[in-house]
Amino acid sequence: MGYQIKFLPNKKTDPRWKIQFISYKKTDCKNPETKKPRREWDISKNRWLALGFYESMSIDDAKVRARQLNIQITIKRQEEQLLKAKDAQSRNYAVLPAEFVAEFEQIFVRKNDSQIEQRLRRTSRAQTIWRAAQRLIIAVNVEPSHWVYHSRQIHEYMINEKMSMRYAHSVLAFANLWGYFICHKMARPFLPVRPPRGYERMRLIEANYQKQSGVARASKPIGPDDLDRIANKINKKNFNWLFISVWFGLRPKEIDNLQNHDFWRVEELSSGRKIL
Repeated sequence: MGYQIKFLPNKKTDPRWKIQFISYKKTDCKNPETKKPRREWDISKNRWLALGFYESMSIDDAKVRARQLNIQITIKRQEEQLLKAKDAQSRNYAVLPAEFVAEFEQIFVRKNDSQIEQRLRRTSRAQTIWRAAQRLIIAVNVEPSHWVYHSRQIHEYMINEKMSMRYAHSVLAFANLWGYFICHKMARPFLPVRPPRGYERMRLIEANYQKQSGVARASKPIGPDDLDRIANKINKKNFNWLFISVWFGLRPKEIDNLQNHDFWRVEELSSGRKIL
């Protein structure tokens, strides 16, 4: 984003150049195909004096002035970004004080990380989930002692992030651990937030099911012959899950929504097959 001087070879009178402003900011039009990453428009001569240009300038002098203005724009943008970063850091510190975070990580995050894991992996699984829990805590921006009153807001964040049920449980477990830790420090009561249930659980599963990012290609279909080959290679619970999906045509999220796992067991089908 900035000013540029464009030479006009076909113009007979001076100045044989014009000033343009270039922007790479995306437009707000609804059709993404019509969005142009680069937009440019001419600067009216009425604004030249205010910007430090005049018609008797040579094109080289005009380019020097344009570079000066562009540097000023860059410096101003960098200052605004630094102020935003400082404001964000201050807001984050108000919710997650750095000293308490360091103590929490030393006790709960790093205690299970062996020396071998630290050498082989820069970021452990616990650290990854803890970072996600920090983003949740910052987004909710509520005192942990009041989380129980804002459980729906926490669940809505998980739905908007399209988390899987397993990942949501892990993130919420770390968030609750932090809530207990900080409330113990502040001598305040704390009640853990329960994982999504009922309708909110279904919404979370549906949102994660519709998530397309990270999926390279569709999974290959599984048939009865494939089930017979893997029957002795996986545990009974996973085999029953696949058996229900193949023989009853249920989608994965429909099987996951079955609260009573007794429904997963069918004694015998007409074909004589039995679920293990």
